Amino acid sequence: MVRRVVLLLTALSCTCAAQTPYERLAAAAKLWAYVKYCHPAATATGVDWDAALARATPKILDAKSDQEFAAAVSEMLAVLKDPMTRVVSMAEMSGGGWTRVKPAITNENGVTIVRLGPGNFQEAMQTRNSLARQLPGEGTVLFDLRDSKVSQYGLPESMPVAKESIGPSEMMRVHSGYANDSNTGSGGYASYWETHDGVRIRAAASGGLQAVFLVNHEAAIPQLALAMQNSGTGAIVSEDAIDESQVDLSRPFAILGQLRAGVRKAILSYPDGTTGISANVVLHKTGDEALKAALRMPISRIRLPSIACSRLREYGACSNISILIVICTERIGTLCSRNSSRRWLTRRTPTIITLP
Repeated sequence: MVRRVVLLLTALSCTCAAQTPYERLAAAAKLWAYVKYCHPAATATGVDWDAALARATPKILDAKSDQEFAAAVSEMLAVLKDPMTRVVSMAEMSGGGWTRVKPAITNENGVTIVRLGPGNFQEAMQTRNSLARQLPGEGTVLFDLRDSKVSQYGLPESMPVAKESIGPSEMMRVHSGYANDSNTGSGGYASYWETHDGVRIRAAASGGLQAVFLVNHEAAIPQLALAMQNSGTGAIVSEDAIDESQVDLSRPFAILGQLRAGVRKAILSYPDGTTGISANVVLHKTGDEALKAALRMPISRIRLPSIACSRLREYGACSNISILIVICTERIGTLCSRNSSRRWLTRRTPTIITLP
């Protein structure tokens, strides 16, 4: 009897592990629905999210392996034109960058350097706020975040900065009620944008720190860095080009089996109406050369690059001069372009500076 039960459980486990075409299609449909109601660009002009699933369906049903299934889902997500929303493999999530979370403090030529090395994630989360107490009360600190995918969890949430620093807000889509075909019923349905305030770091009573955040395209960029950059007490210096996908603005989504996706949940919004991120300086250097170049740059001489205006039609977001007004409808592009009192949000774009 015991043997039969073991054989039955073994057979059931094999059956559960096997993925039928319709299980894959159901999993893709769940991801599609999640993106439809959470991603900022799902209803934007030029994005036909319904058609994306329709085009992907035959390939999903014909997929003979996890790789083919992942490719079909990736093709569906590509319609959003958002590098932050993509299929993520387990191999990618288990890479070395996901363990670079343990801070180590050194001092070189009078500058305090905090490096993130391999360490235990849970311990880093428990001790990260004690890091602020180990830093000097004033002067410059260089945070070497290169290659760390989890730097936001290794750095303190706050520290004694020279000037109050406020990070960019996060704009998210919110839905209320139920949308039916007849557009009738009690309560109705509303879809709108909600703005969450950015992190606020209070200034030290006296003195206070300035910071240089040394990053590269593999590094996660914490809100602490964006807040200090925004106030002028910090600078983001990068080995190469960076983009908004390096900020924690996405949510993990389990698709099926070992397949995962990251889905953008918000966009950044600065008080001046801009969005996105940019480095103060792009070094075009790596390793020790990049570190030495970053150490030579006084904060007072690093300024945020000029902001180039480009329309964020893909997000369907508009703002007026005084407050952010965002209307989430299928025709948002038309609404904005017809109202001359509103302007498109602008994107912060990096100005590349080559150092000698």
